Amino acid sequence: MPTTGDSRLTSPPELNSHPAESSGQRGCAAKVRGMTDDALACPECSRPLAAGGLVLSRRDDGQRVCRSLWRCAAWHTWWRWTDRPEEPLEVCAAPELFR
Repeated sequence: MPTTGDSRLTSPPELNSHPAESSGQRGCAAKVRGMTDDALACPECSRPLAAGGLVLSRRDDGQRVCRSLWRCAAWHTWWRWTDRPEEPLEVCAAPELFR
């Protein structure tokens, strides 16, 4: 029977400590971004926009495209190309489909 001094009974040091402590850091030094730090504003009423999901559709030429859907508290519905976040929001062509 192994004794308490037996090295087989101890865990490796990385399992006994918090990851920040094992790297020499104390606590959490990383900046945590809040959900509203970069919140989009509705171009029509300036209220914050909430993400409504992704819309996958097919263009007339058959190519699939993806748009991100955004809505404010006043139910203004906007979208933009998912792969081009720097482009401005466009009025959603069919907001009644996403109620």
